[in-house]
Amino acid sequence: MDHRTAAAASPLPSEPAVAAPVGGSDTPLTRFLRAGEAGDAAAARGALHPDVRLVSPMAGGAVMRGPDDVALLLGEVYAVLRGLEWVEHYADGRVHTVLGRARALGVALTDAMLVTVAEDGRVLEIRPHLRPWAGLTAFSAALLPRLLRHPGLLARSTRPD
Repeated sequence: MDHRTAAAASPLPSEPAVAAPVGGSDTPLTRFLRAGEAGDAAAARGALHPDVRLVSPMAGGAVMRGPDDVALLLGEVYAVLRGLEWVEHYADGRVHTVLGRARALGVALTDAMLVTVAEDGRVLEIRPHLRPWAGLTAFSAALLPRLLRHPGLLARSTRPD
């Protein structure tokens, strides 16, 4: 088993995770990923489930809810990232791990994003995991001023479920 397969193996006694092509089929998830690479928040929105949630990797406890707020956030994220590319994709039932890379303010950033899809295949939950620290810091510095233009989004993201 190579390092990519081992890292994606499920801790649950279900079928093991399998590598899936990034953008290789036409599903809501692959449309979402391709939209991200293209920086197209409107296209990404079309792949989102009505109950979608995006758990912030930067603000503990902040959760963007619903297609409108998630697409608004994605638009700001895509505006600050350069060269976003999804390079590996592993699937374990409805939970997907997608590995990507980009740059923010010229600093390299990687993402190990967990995406849960609904029964209909639309994106239900997004949990980005960004690193390294320097990339996350550059990303935060670029994104924060853009998010401050949307105080309603920030207020809604910190309300309890």
